[in-house]
Amino acid sequence: MFVSVSSCTQSVTIKSDILIGEDVPIANNNPQTAEEYFVRAHDRYEKGDFDGAIADYGETIRLDPNIAEIWTMRGLAWAEKGEKDKAIADLSESIRLKPGYVNAWTIRGVVWSEKDEHDKAIIDHSEAIRRKPDYAAAWKNRGSTWLRKSEYDKAIEDLSEAIRLNPSQADAWRERGAAWSNKDEHDKAIEDLNETIRLEPDDPRGWFTRGSALARKGEYEDARADLEKTLSIDTEYPGAVRLWADVLAWSVEKKEDK
Repeated sequence: MFVSVSSCTQSVTIKSDILIGEDVPIANNNPQTAEEYFVRAHDRYEKGDFDGAIADYGETIRLDPNIAEIWTMRGLAWAEKGEKDKAIADLSESIRLKPGYVNAWTIRGVVWSEKDEHDKAIIDHSEAIRRKPDYAAAWKNRGSTWLRKSEYDKAIEDLSEAIRLNPSQADAWRERGAAWSNKDEHDKAIEDLNETIRLEPDDPRGWFTRGSALARKGEYEDARADLEKTLSIDTEYPGAVRLWADVLAWSVEKKEDK
């Protein structure tokens, strides 16, 4: 029996407050200027109206095409819609306009990884780290890519640096836990995943990943409990029902072997 532990999806440390801070202006329903279109785009993005956001970012760009951050935000909106090539095109333009803008480098890296072009992703994350060595998100995102490539030692190294820089990144703890588990370092994995759950107890990914790690360790009862918790948060969590059924079967086999 072999359980490959995955954190399920790469979670990018991307925020939509690239230009707007806490004091967000009220969106104008009849925008005229680039700033007004941008504010409404931001509002639409936050509400999940990505088509509306893309349209407004487009108007912002039409009126003022030289702001790198706007291209990045539209790239994010394209990525949310699964339009990866369009996202990369916008992020590439952002980088051309402002090569020192590290958000664009690491966000484009994540999109490359979503396209399974992991080597390109590593290049982009590495460039972000070179330009800003204390950028925790870039270390985390490069570590996530190493995890996808099954380069577990490299993943652990990068994710450890991400955690050192920003210990509150639950994703970094979760993905390092997955890497430890795939190296059969079960106690280290579970320790990291405990911290993930402490930081974000309502995120099903932490419970699922710890359940997977416990199953790999052979602690089936605890694994079942974590997988049941996963499903109580998200009844359609990918792979949870299948793994829960497998763990139940392995638990029965273990009892019969005694």
